[in-house]
Amino acid sequence: MRLAVHEAATRMCWLLVQRSARHHIFSAISVGDLDLIRKLAEENPEALDRRMSCFEQGQTPLHFAMSRKRYDILDLLIELGAELEAEDKNGRTALAVAMLEGDREAMSRLHAAGAKQPKPIDTSNFTAKMAKMADSTTKVVPMITVPDVARTLDWYASIGFKEVGRYEDDGLVNWGMVSLGKAELMRNMHGKPGQHDVSLWLYTDQVDNFYQLLKIPAARSRASYACW
Repeated sequence: MRLAVHEAATRMCWLLVQRSARHHIFSAISVGDLDLIRKLAEENPEALDRRMSCFEQGQTPLHFAMSRKRYDILDLLIELGAELEAEDKNGRTALAVAMLEGDREAMSRLHAAGAKQPKPIDTSNFTAKMAKMADSTTKVVPMITVPDVARTLDWYASIGFKEVGRYEDDGLVNWGMVSLGKAELMRNMHGKPGQHDVSLWLYTDQVDNFYQLLKIPAARSRASYACW
């Protein structure tokens, strides 16, 4: 899915340029034009400090190149003087994101360039802190990804579940929810045959606090990547 989005963005960039739109640093990264990236940065060094919108997590050029797995562009941005300690909207440097995602290639390059190790996340009293958040959670609903949401909803209905709702985009059902008594189950598209990813959706009015807490187990699960 991510690859499809990237390919669509690249095609859109070329289409806009053909219609006289001007490139900026992110569109140059999107189309993968190393010479253009160098030209834009040399003409305006501040281009390396630009941020994407909040919808793209305020990524810097370093973050963006890394998200596209363009390590050649990552190297070029480092060579051109991109700020290694620049943070995205969530306060994460490019190295911090690479560590969270287990991107060894990006980690190696950023570390070799002198990027600082992110500050360790305080993991003390995690269980106690989560327990305090329990009262703010009204319910938890599991969501399973499947290749065909519509057929899955029909199957659940055939065995006695009640369809709560579904969402369609261009005639394709890509989300749905069923219930059985007080139990609810969501289905989302993008699954592959024989492979079902599961996530838990928490209903709470303490979203930001939960996000900060849940970064702790994420950091623990990537602990091995923090060792050099």
